[in-house]
Amino acid sequence: MASEWGFQNGPSFNGPIWSISVEILVYLMFFLILRHINKSIFVNIIIIIFCILAKFFKIPFSNLPIVSCIALFYMGGISAILFKFFETKKYKIFLNTILILTLILVSIIIWQLEIYKIENFNKIFIFFYTPALLYILAQNIKVKPLTKKSIEIAGNLTYSSYLTHFPIQILIVVFFSLINKQIPFYNVFFFLSYILFTLVISYFTYAYFEAPTRKFIRFKFSN
Repeated sequence: MASEWGFQNGPSFNGPIWSISVEILVYLMFFLILRHINKSIFVNIIIIIFCILAKFFKIPFSNLPIVSCIALFYMGGISAILFKFFETKKYKIFLNTILILTLILVSIIIWQLEIYKIENFNKIFIFFYTPALLYILAQNIKVKPLTKKSIEIAGNLTYSSYLTHFPIQILIVVFFSLINKQIPFYNVFFFLSYILFTLVISYFTYAYFEAPTRKFIRFKFSN
């Protein structure tokens, strides 16, 4: 779980796991700041500005993925704070409507005028667009119990599927190498079989490892 802490020499066998190793550090930082400094929105803003300045002035450590991860994490924090603030306001629906229309309009303008081609545009754009988008997507939506259950199951599989999909790909590569056949990348049946197999493995990983481990840890540290 330390594959992208700056000590690595190339990727690990599970390439995408680098983001988990970075998130571990960000979660630790979040806990320490929340516990010993403050939970104010201004703390979030200061941290984001620091990350932006570090990137802009190309401070030595600014090229590490953790800097971007910290900035994006605290953007989510700002979105959560704003969501809680406006949740009980009478003008919430009006605000949400205006914000949705603004997000759509801004996207159309950027696309039509090809503003996205400006150098470093994506790095600047994401810092302003992401919090607003997260705020809108975090709205509470009422659905039927069956739909809610299906969404919960899908949500529970996201982490385990993220961890297992790449090792499964490696196994596929090894298998086709052994039989000296080319991998049928563009075959729809092959693709759907891969997705289904990954989800099945992810379900068992979640049900028999992730969920029991989480319950054990919570029980252990709650006493």
